[in-house]
Amino acid sequence: MGQVNTHGVIQRVDKIVEELVTDVSRSIISRSMLEASNRRVLQALAGIETSGAEGHRIIQASLRMGLCLELARVFDVNNRPIHKQNTASLPVLAYYLAQPDVRQSLVDRSGPYAQICEAEIDACLARWKAFKANPSDAAALERMQQLRHWRIAHNIFEKEPEFPTHRGIFRLVSVAASITCYAQGAIYPGQKTDFKRMARSYRRAGNDFWDRFIEGAKAEFEREGA
Repeated sequence: MGQVNTHGVIQRVDKIVEELVTDVSRSIISRSMLEASNRRVLQALAGIETSGAEGHRIIQASLRMGLCLELARVFDVNNRPIHKQNTASLPVLAYYLAQPDVRQSLVDRSGPYAQICEAEIDACLARWKAFKANPSDAAALERMQQLRHWRIAHNIFEKEPEFPTHRGIFRLVSVAASITCYAQGAIYPGQKTDFKRMARSYRRAGNDFWDRFIEGAKAEFEREGA
């Protein structure tokens, strides 16, 4: 990458990280609600068939589909040369952070936080490399991207692809949050979003919501059986 383009690329990296923080935050909210649903509702309503229980299955399926589409955006990449892709995604971000001139410009810009910036870039790229080398992660991502392509460009002659497992989906959220957090630390040293705290907060909110839902579904079941 030529030095002449570095300023524009730095602006692009800033925008990519900003968008990724937003997208990852949405994914964490969806995951927290889905996790709470899996943990609480499935056990509490086992064997109970009511309109409320059916509603839970519909909501759960919508949450899962929405989360897959959100994550597909975060990991998006196409067949164009990566430096020509206008997507705010982790593959594009990792490409830019690996460029020596981009790295140096970010370090120079960070002033007294230069060492922190360098460490965050190293951690970000190491986490991305580890993700790319993990066969389970690659399989989950491939399933999710197939699902996204099928959902957006639906072909009536193609069978709907298999959903990735909940475990695979949830792990991709964790991977995306980790990489994005390191990147944010490189762009804004000392100002990182606490995704783990966010997840705990929304998990509590999800638990509260589903607890009320369970109470209502059980009451409905008792009325129908009376």
